[in-house]
Amino acid sequence: MPDIIEPICITAYTATSALGRGLADHLAATHAVIRCPYDWRQAPEKCAETLKDRIEQAARENPGQPIRLVAHSMGGLVARTLIRKHADAWQKVVDSGGRLIMLGTPNNGAH
Repeated sequence: MPDIIEPICITAYTATSALGRGLADHLAATHAVIRCPYDWRQAPEKCAETLKDRIEQAARENPGQPIRLVAHSMGGLVARTLIRKHADAWQKVVDSGGRLIMLGTPNNGAH
């Protein structure tokens, strides 16, 4: 029987977010979750560096497995910054068959 491929899910959420932690806990039932909490007081560019490192770790340690990014709130802006500044890391997500899901991201600013 072939090995079962367990998708990798990298969650980006504010370190203090109960919703983000709860979502990561829920996803852990069906995914190998790599948590990537960020400090909302830091610039998205700095937080995107950490996300890049998590993606590279996931790709290196889990070859052939899809990498899915789930980003809550400003985590979506961090992910968009990653796509813009670290295209090579984003390409690893795309090449793995992964995707980005943004939840409650203020793409048009906060109102």
